[in-house]
Amino acid sequence: MILSKGVLHAVTFGGLADVTIYEMEHIFELNKQNRQIKYQHRRLNWEEHVKMLRHTNNFQSRYHMSEPTFNKLVRLLRDDVTVDEIRSRASTEGNAPIYPELIAGAGLRFLGGADNASISEIFGISDSSTLRIINMFLNAVIGCDALSLVVPVSHDALLKGAHDFNNISGCGLYFGVVGAIDGWLCCTDRPSDVTNATDYYSGHYQRFGINVQAMCDANLRFIYVGTAAPGSTNDNRAFSRCLLLRRWIDTLSNEFFIIGDGAYVVSNRILIPYSGAQKHTTYKRTYNFYLSQLRIRIEMAFGRLTTKWRIFRRNLNFSTNKNSQIVQVACRLHNFVINNDNIAYTHLNQNSNLSQWQVDPLDDGPEYNRGYLSTRPARPVECVIENSRRTLILNEIVSSDIRRPDHNKKRNRELDYDTDYDD
Repeated sequence: MILSKGVLHAVTFGGLADVTIYEMEHIFELNKQNRQIKYQHRRLNWEEHVKMLRHTNNFQSRYHMSEPTFNKLVRLLRDDVTVDEIRSRASTEGNAPIYPELIAGAGLRFLGGADNASISEIFGISDSSTLRIINMFLNAVIGCDALSLVVPVSHDALLKGAHDFNNISGCGLYFGVVGAIDGWLCCTDRPSDVTNATDYYSGHYQRFGINVQAMCDANLRFIYVGTAAPGSTNDNRAFSRCLLLRRWIDTLSNEFFIIGDGAYVVSNRILIPYSGAQKHTTYKRTYNFYLSQLRIRIEMAFGRLTTKWRIFRRNLNFSTNKNSQIVQVACRLHNFVINNDNIAYTHLNQNSNLSQWQVDPLDDGPEYNRGYLSTRPARPVECVIENSRRTLILNEIVSSDIRRPDHNKKRNRELDYDTDYDD
């Protein structure tokens, strides 16, 4: 091509001719005119939004925590969710920048079950920006040390956990419990980013999902959460993959232990119910009943988690890594809300409504020891021989002739109570 007097002369090649520079400028101008102009989004006015929610008393229902707790969360995450204003304006072609309150609000709405289109409309953000800030929020929560899940390590922390669980049971039989463990299938779509998707299919639930191993304290706060295995893996095998949790359990002193269901292997550090033919004897059924009053805490924690963060009421349809990340974030924020909104899932004590726990108070006299037991001195059960803790607790139940409450037997249609189940 030869440039002469401002004209790019046509040069033929294979029968095709180049165009002049003026013609090219005209083409560029037409392309610019045909390019779609970005829509000017109207960012949500956070102050007006909060003012409306205060007036209608709807802040907590929208963001799943109180306003002071939300503000504290924003302060914790601000450094990781603050978007540079100049860069934000340049990338959004003059739209108002996306500030931390919007990012936190969008993330909480996402966990609460809102889809991306709804979040985009609520906050006045483009669909692509909605995806970006939700990921920013999830990463910020994971990276915040103040929101980390922490297992009790010091003796004082373990002792406090044991007293909290004992306050629920009230009987002192299981003093030393510091955690309740169980598995949960977090349902997902059929994964497309794994080698063998059928590993994620649970035959029991007839769903695809991830096996989540979790342990909680007496107040339903998660102290350990591990997305441990594909959904087809049973709880005991998934638990075997939780190496950090197993190391922590192995370091527990003799006076402390955790409780789980029959999917786990009984030991002095993990108590489980009696199963099979064994569970039909009188005192072993008593053992199972009172153990269940503590073990149910982890099931309650899962229930609270999926009720607050309703994203779990549908299948997660993201990558396997992001699905795992969502589980971790939701569990951390679950704890954050309990701690900062001072939520106490009432312990069973003399001021509690005992009927809500389906146990009866113990009256004076041996003939009444069929229900809730009066508080005994909290003391650990010393175990030297492996698997002896469960036997020692059972022996104490037998020697004290402790029975299940009558209403529990009636509910199970045991009209003759324990007479057909004696040892």
